[in-house]
Amino acid sequence: MSETKFMIRYTVKPEQRENYLKIIREFKSIIVADGLTDYSVFADKRNNNKFTEIFTFDSETSYDNYDDEADERVNILMSKMAEIIVEKSTSYSVITKVENPIIEEV
Repeated sequence: MSETKFMIRYTVKPEQRENYLKIIREFKSIIVADGLTDYSVFADKRNNNKFTEIFTFDSETSYDNYDDEADERVNILMSKMAEIIVEKSTSYSVITKVENPIIEEV
């Protein structure tokens, strides 16, 4: 079971930044899923309207099952966020922790 992180990066419309922060605070208070060990949001240091959400799961299986558990409140907040994110600014990535990598000496 390898720790898996799901990352979403996007830019929020500048005039909606405060609204976004309210939505994300509420989202953080209700986000719950089996195997979700951490949920964090980071603002870009160079552009404070660019954000990265990082969902940390205890395994790939927990990540794969995550979408199945969304409740109505989460879906409503996701819809609100979609309205304030700049079009075509969203990117996604999934990374999995490498356990005990072998380090070869050169």
